[in-house]
Amino acid sequence: MSCENCMGKFDEGTMERVLLNWDKEDLISYLKTHFPIEGQKNEEWKNIVRVIKNLDEDVLISAIARIKALEKIYEYKHMTSFLGTFLAATIPTILSFSDVLPINKIYLRLGATLFAVFTLRFFLKGIVKDKNVIAVLISVRELLEQALVKKTKDEIV
Repeated sequence: MSCENCMGKFDEGTMERVLLNWDKEDLISYLKTHFPIEGQKNEEWKNIVRVIKNLDEDVLISAIARIKALEKIYEYKHMTSFLGTFLAATIPTILSFSDVLPINKIYLRLGATLFAVFTLRFFLKGIVKDKNVIAVLISVRELLEQALVKKTKDEIV
């Protein structure tokens, strides 16, 4: 759904298409590009705030709902990672108390420990990556919510 030329663009039309139409991987990539956790120059930040303020109220509402849904997806991925980590950590523990193969027990324990170490590393790497995505999603959602509040407040007055 994305376009190669759109990834570098940041204007109202592109932002609207990104928030409403792009698939989640492209959306997250776009948001990570334009809303980096490391921060931005003041001019870039002012442009981002201006673009978000210029989005229609319906777009803001839909985008907030979509970003909240993505936050939930990434939250639940942590549960899967936790369960995988728990299982990887318990396998060597269970094997240390078993007397399955007394002669080759050391090789079995070593294999289970190596499996646990690599599995834990895999899951921890995924958790750190997901936490960065969640941080970007939350910061974008906060900006969208503030813009929506300002728009609705301006309409009331």
